[in-house]
Amino acid sequence: MNDYYLNYDKLKRLTIKKFSKIVYMMIFLLILLIILACHFSIERKIVTYGIIENDLLVIEINEKLSDKIKNNNKLFFNNKEMNYKVMGFGKYQILNNEIVEDIELRVDHYVYQNEVGKVTIPYEKQKIIKYIYELFK
Repeated sequence: MNDYYLNYDKLKRLTIKKFSKIVYMMIFLLILLIILACHFSIERKIVTYGIIENDLLVIEINEKLSDKIKNNNKLFFNNKEMNYKVMGFGKYQILNNEIVEDIELRVDHYVYQNEVGKVTIPYEKQKIIKYIYELFK
């Protein structure tokens, strides 16, 4: 009988965790994440390599992304921000069942002949919440 009272006293002093605090914290964090997703933006980028030939920057890009380049005018060549203008489209190639084309761009900064570098072209800036919404469509 003594063991019975000992276990009963332990049960009386046992703390019950309040899960309502955890639920409130999770709801608060969810609301905070939604507010942050509505406030901040995300930007899609095309990253490729390019070479300067005859004062034109020549890049190889997937044919599906060529419209993104036509509708934009800013790029980063070797981490320098430059404006560009599409001068022409070159030859087409088929690699791994995808069409790849050469695009000639005229940049507004001075670049050296035969300079090779990394080209980054940002194109679709949108809010994170809209991006997540489009993923679930």
